[in-house]
Amino acid sequence: TIYTSPKTHSAARAHCTAEGLMLAEAHNAEQQADLERAWAAVGAPTGATWPGIWIGGEWQTAWRWMSRAPMSWTKWDGNEWKGGGHNQDGLAVSWSTKRWHAAKVTDTLPFACQTKERVCIK
Repeated sequence: TIYTSPKTHSAARAHCTAEGLMLAEAHNAEQQADLERAWAAVGAPTGATWPGIWIGGEWQTAWRWMSRAPMSWTKWDGNEWKGGGHNQDGLAVSWSTKRWHAAKVTDTLPFACQTKERVCIK
């Protein structure tokens, strides 16, 4: 499900959870392409969106999927930070570059929710 009304990272997470879903995760290039197509179908955002990735709370040293699945695929912007200890505690997907970049979790961005089994846009 695509939500174009921006929320903070925690509010977006809570919104997905309330619907029995989770923030959308792209564990490989195919899933990322699926998300890109879903966003394009509703009018791709001009800025960035929240994916299901987090570094805050108990995971202060490395990026993790919200589902806690192993993170073996990434799509970092070439000049972006890739590890812990940065002054930004979240990650966003830039739709101009279609790549990941660090962001503040207090920023408000659009988001997508999915089932826990796979990227599933309804």
